[in-house]
Amino acid sequence: MYIGEQIIEVITNTLLELDIKSARVVASDNGALYCVIKARVQTAAYRAAGSVDYKW
Repeated sequence: MYIGEQIIEVITNTLLELDIKSARVVASDNGALYCVIKARVQTAAYRAAGSVDYKW
């Protein structure tokens, strides 16, 4: 599995954990760790939804 595929998997799994089944995601790989990518996806999802009911 290539790095780009792993990043897509991290993003997809993170969205599914948040019960998001449909989303438009644009990602730019600048070498972030997977835990950082996950945190950024979570933050973006919560901000887009206007939610403060965090599922950490």
